[in-house]
Amino acid sequence: MQGNRNGSLDASLVWRGRTKMNNILRLAILLACLLPAHAEEATVFGHGLDSCEKWTEARGTRSYRQGLYTQWLAGFLSGLNVESKGPDALSGQGFDALMAWLDKYCGANPLEPIASAAFQLMKELRTRNIKGR
Repeated sequence: MQGNRNGSLDASLVWRGRTKMNNILRLAILLACLLPAHAEEATVFGHGLDSCEKWTEARGTRSYRQGLYTQWLAGFLSGLNVESKGPDALSGQGFDALMAWLDKYCGANPLEPIASAAFQLMKELRTRNIKGR
């Protein structure tokens, strides 16, 4: 850095350095805000957009909607499993046990979308799979 006649730093150089650092910091914050916070943040179509409350209602009445939700869940979990780079998270899992897990989760989180519950289920299955190795 350049000094003035007194040997001290030129204030304009210090100011430009701080401004540059502030701009870099602002850019880093902006980029961090643009990146997804979780891998679960993805576009989802179909019955997974419905709330867990609707899941619980359908499971309680055994309506046709229960079949729609069940088939959506089976396809969604299978798709997540196929696209996973890790071990097969669904191997050895009974579908009734997966449904019971979702029943419990949705009972405790009625406002969550079914897709969020399914992501949480897959996350738990992957964690179990890693610990079980």
